[in-house]
Amino acid sequence: MVNDDIDTIRLEVRDWLKSHTQGSRPRVQWMKEVLASGWACPSWPKTWYGKEFSLEVSWAVVEEFSEAREVGAGQDLVNIPACTFFTFGTEELKKEWLIKLLTGEVLNSLLYSEPGAGSDLASLQTRAELKGDNWIIDGQKVWTSGALSADYALLAARTNWDVPKHRGITLFWCPLRQDGVEIRPIRQITGESDFNEVFLTNVKIPSGSVVGAVDDGWTVLRGALAVERVMISTTKAINVASASLSGRKVDSGGLGKLPNPEVLFNLAKRCGNNTDPFVRDALVKFYSLHRVNQWNTLRAQTESKRGPSPPIASLSKLAMSRLQHYAAHVESMIADTEGLLDAPDSSVGHSALAHSLSAFMASIAGGTDQIQRNVIGENVLNLQREPEVDRNRPFREVRKPFSSTTGK
Repeated sequence: MVNDDIDTIRLEVRDWLKSHTQGSRPRVQWMKEVLASGWACPSWPKTWYGKEFSLEVSWAVVEEFSEAREVGAGQDLVNIPACTFFTFGTEELKKEWLIKLLTGEVLNSLLYSEPGAGSDLASLQTRAELKGDNWIIDGQKVWTSGALSADYALLAARTNWDVPKHRGITLFWCPLRQDGVEIRPIRQITGESDFNEVFLTNVKIPSGSVVGAVDDGWTVLRGALAVERVMISTTKAINVASASLSGRKVDSGGLGKLPNPEVLFNLAKRCGNNTDPFVRDALVKFYSLHRVNQWNTLRAQTESKRGPSPPIASLSKLAMSRLQHYAAHVESMIADTEGLLDAPDSSVGHSALAHSLSAFMASIAGGTDQIQRNVIGENVLNLQREPEVDRNRPFREVRKPFSSTTGK
């Protein structure tokens, strides 16, 4: 890996962005230009659209794109399917799909969680059976983001019921626009429908669309989940990278859904309570937590060089959950009684209430806070593992909290 002068590379990115901008061009056209420049995936090899720079450089590039209000950087950091294909996919899969995933030509979602397999994802019961040249999928998924607009999904399904639960899972690249796929939006407390239930009945997946090895999907899933946790842990990356795949512009300051310290400080000034000692104390605490998590995110990315699933990413994800809730608390404190309002004529109140309600998603998405504490305790602090009576039993013999129509 190349040792890089980050300041010099920042200047190079700024110069490139001065003469290159998306403007009114279609998203895919702009993304192809960013990809060709090498700034979309700077840490990847040149043969796969990169520059062979360090991960630290990739974060620096994300920051420069954010300052310029342009999308496209950070794909090697937070584009879950692209990173998963890059690490685990066959050469054929990478040649066919990587560029489409990186440019957003193909929209995707993640079919992981099930009604009886959320926190304990390895207990999933969606069934995959190989019949001729196709895998046939039957089952149900839930909490799926972006399913209504997605063309494909990374799908976790059980391919072997006669081995322990972690060893009989396979990850597939599943086409969603076919008969047998039914998608039902879930209405949230905020009134939005970011998530969906997905029902799969006799869904066909070509035999060559396995990501990783058959029955070894848990290894691939852990790698994909690590990317998701890093993505969740940094609002700047999720904003710049996900904006490039959703067709929207970068939010002012690269904020995403979580207000950063500068935004909350400016809000306090507008509301006239920036001199209140309690508000100032809360702002300093939030700034400290925010800054420490930025450092920890870099640490998680560095750890990822040692393996596809760094447990330290769970620390970043857990920290971001805390940040979401604390940011909402500080924003509500600043808004004072106006924070109780949810009306078009009260942007301050609407924002504070929306952030307070949506913060709970951060405690669940990418693995619950409780699961992250388990991962940190067992894999970072080397504490004793929790008892698992079903860990070494064939999954067919394990009592299940929920039995799908296809599980046996």
